[in-house]
Amino acid sequence: MDIKAGAFAENAHEDGIWSVDWKGDRLMTGAMDGKCKLWELAGDKLEHVATSSTKSDMGVQSVSLLSSGKGGVACSQDGRISIFDGTLNSAGSINAGTMQAWGVAISHDGEAIASGNQSGQINIWASETKELNATFDTNGSFITSLTFDAQGTRLATCHMDGMVRIFDLVQQQVTHEVKAHHLPARQVCFSPDNQLLYSCSDDRHVSVFDVKSTAPVNSFSHSGMALCVDASSDGRHFMVGCADKQCVLWDLGMQRSVARLNESHTDQVWGVKFSPDGQHAASVGDDAMLMTYNL
Repeated sequence: MDIKAGAFAENAHEDGIWSVDWKGDRLMTGAMDGKCKLWELAGDKLEHVATSSTKSDMGVQSVSLLSSGKGGVACSQDGRISIFDGTLNSAGSINAGTMQAWGVAISHDGEAIASGNQSGQINIWASETKELNATFDTNGSFITSLTFDAQGTRLATCHMDGMVRIFDLVQQQVTHEVKAHHLPARQVCFSPDNQLLYSCSDDRHVSVFDVKSTAPVNSFSHSGMALCVDASSDGRHFMVGCADKQCVLWDLGMQRSVARLNESHTDQVWGVKFSPDGQHAASVGDDAMLMTYNL
């Protein structure tokens, strides 16, 4: 796969950007300046669409867009979950409490919002009423990231102790758990077909597992701590952002890296995301830069 630097936004935020999501034709970023922003990639230009009408008192550490890209949620470091409409006007908020919400994911139908907490619990809120529908205990440590599968029936969580778990929302129990890493796991994602699960960690590795059996597929090492990971819709490639400022594009079939982007960022890379069609990718980091790539 050929990869070329695309459009970018220098100083996209006033502070480091910790999260990016890409759904529909829009990207959403969340940063330590307490703001969220919406962007659109138009040809060779990255256009700013909107800035959140409200600002968090503490930094935004996780964002998640609706599947249409017309609305989303953000979680800040003080445990507040903000809900936005398609122009980032406030549609309400949930005050879970300090360390009671870390990482946020919105279901594909937009009806449920999930977040983890320091006690290893998953909280599920109703998007419309903002009411807490359920709390599930994974019997694990601090949840650092979580994500819904494509059907919205399972959540994958990764934890401070390096564990990765799959929670079945129908059975209301953990169905799989894997000691994926020796150091904190930072992010987890399903492959688009829900067959594989990817996790990245401070141990500088990305681990890939079969979802049904949890059998390891492979482990991919990096020169810096692997802080974020995303799988492409082509079912073959995945991208990793690292603490050593690199973004690395991997070919799962060939089991090797096909591109190491050493000059995209000047600081740690905290978020990577493919466009829904797999033709582009984006990355964000502590340098407040939003980069895109043409694949």
